[in-house]
Amino acid sequence: MVAAMLQHVVEFAQRDRGESHVSHQAISEHRRLERLLAALTQAFEDGDSSEDLWSAFESVSNELDTHFEREDGLYFPAILALRPDLKSAFEGASRRHVWFREQLRLIGDHLRHDDEEGASGIFKVFYESFHSHEALEERLLSEVTELDEDAQD
Repeated sequence: MVAAMLQHVVEFAQRDRGESHVSHQAISEHRRLERLLAALTQAFEDGDSSEDLWSAFESVSNELDTHFEREDGLYFPAILALRPDLKSAFEGASRRHVWFREQLRLIGDHLRHDDEEGASGIFKVFYESFHSHEALEERLLSEVTELDEDAQD
């Protein structure tokens, strides 16, 4: 069962981005998300029009939602099948995804009401928290990668 689950994740990763390692796929997604978040940050700083700001926000929100679904539904379960000792850490990461989604909802509410200043304030806290969250996930993923590489030697 574990092997079948891992095979499914590997096939998904190969189909989606051409990468065969779950950890590398998640990190690659983090880099793409960083670029989108940087574009949204720039849109807030430049005082972009409401339409442009909404478009940048929508891109970030949609990509993050997809990313969280992949991590919670594919990547994390596959990793935990191999590393049950990391269960608490990955469950904590999944709980943070719920908080991030709530913050995105609040940012969207502010933008829908033309409150760019309120949205920007929430986004700044969101962005700092998300950056720390990604760093933690990447440390966890590097542990899994190191274990996998050691097992192949």
